[in-house]
Amino acid sequence: MPLGSLVSPVRRDPVDTRVFVLSTADGSPFHAFFSNENNACVSIYFRVEDVFDNCCATLRVLVPGRREGGTFCPVNLVSGGDKCCINLDKVCQVERFRASNDCITVDLNCFCAVQCIADVNLGICN
Repeated sequence: MPLGSLVSPVRRDPVDTRVFVLSTADGSPFHAFFSNENNACVSIYFRVEDVFDNCCATLRVLVPGRREGGTFCPVNLVSGGDKCCINLDKVCQVERFRASNDCITVDLNCFCAVQCIADVNLGICN
């Protein structure tokens, strides 16, 4: 499906990224770490950079965020005392995305589902 067609096939806004999440065998969201101004953070949002060997992919980790006063504010998805689990209440606060400098390589056979979230312009292809 071409970028931009999730919302409307006639969308005119430039987009360069389809944001998606992956689910593991137990239904939980797959997550990865990214660096954010000297702090390690966690995201469940990704962008495909490359697919190879018919089973592997390089994914760019996307920084989840929200708009506060016209600026991008990162959302900490694991806030609270439990540092190993994704806080689903925080996931619902995400409305914007920013590209991180972090990528991971994954075996695509390890996932049970992929869910497209949004088509956005991260300025990666500029």
